[in-house]
Amino acid sequence: MPDSLIEPTEAGLYCEPANAYLDPSQPVDNAVVSHAHADHGAKDSERIHCTPATQGLLKARYGFEAQSHSFEQRFAINGVEFIFHPASHVLGSALVSVIADDEHWVYTGDYKRREDPTTTSLSIPSCDVFITESTFALPVYKWHDPSQVYEDMIDWVNQADSSTTVFLFAYSLGKAQRVLREIAEYDVAKEITVHGSVEEMNDAYRSIGVDIPDYDKADLRTKEYHGDVVIAPPGVRESTKVQRLSDKQSALISGWMRVRGNQRWRSYDNGFPVSDHCDWEGLLKSVEDASPEEVKTLHGYSEDFAEYLRGEGVDAESWDV
Repeated sequence: MPDSLIEPTEAGLYCEPANAYLDPSQPVDNAVVSHAHADHGAKDSERIHCTPATQGLLKARYGFEAQSHSFEQRFAINGVEFIFHPASHVLGSALVSVIADDEHWVYTGDYKRREDPTTTSLSIPSCDVFITESTFALPVYKWHDPSQVYEDMIDWVNQADSSTTVFLFAYSLGKAQRVLREIAEYDVAKEITVHGSVEEMNDAYRSIGVDIPDYDKADLRTKEYHGDVVIAPPGVRESTKVQRLSDKQSALISGWMRVRGNQRWRSYDNGFPVSDHCDWEGLLKSVEDASPEEVKTLHGYSEDFAEYLRGEGVDAESWDV
């Protein structure tokens, strides 16, 4: 056994005894994938291990083949045991237990504690070493009650003129489906339409058994969507069709909108802080739940989070991957 069961490398988190990488950034022999977002998807790897829902999303989005393992099902790679636990980040997302020689490590991938009608609720096992993302690991990032955020969003949409096209920008995988499910409970004055990339993921969710409301697709090559609410990924904002549309207003749905300066910097008309990550308090509670001997922090405010934890007496280290 190496000194550490998992080590940070340029290719991602590496478990040498299994010859397997967790969410690798380049093709590898054995990839254990936490969820289906592109920055975790292990493109072109020889063997990909993930949950059944993630397998379906990888297939639909990128054409990837993968070996699937249900939540809490134990499977082995070269004698090392792995278990997926619900992470609630997006459909199929998982925390990963890695167990060998009486050591139990947990890698979180991306995760959240808030309930979400499109995902399975978070489950954190106790472990020896907890490797956690730190995307929003500052005290300023404290999520509001989601119902209040959605009420504010719909009020803002309903105040727009009937001729104004309202763009709500959200990631096409995960965030868009969550928003569509949530706003279905509200009285929206405009017709809701979705960008093609969002509808593609809506179909993938439906095929996996998740109920996503059926909305018309917004064809940006026509004028038929003018005056509607359009749910679209943020990259669409820079398209020529959207840029040339004069009567429009836009909002970004993201945890980064918790800080008003981010909204002004990104030049949106509004911003709504709905996140698929833990906030500051959620990260602290997750460390408490895992009850580890050591914590490794990744991404975002990793250094700040590790320093804070050390000040609280936790053996914590920031990893750069």
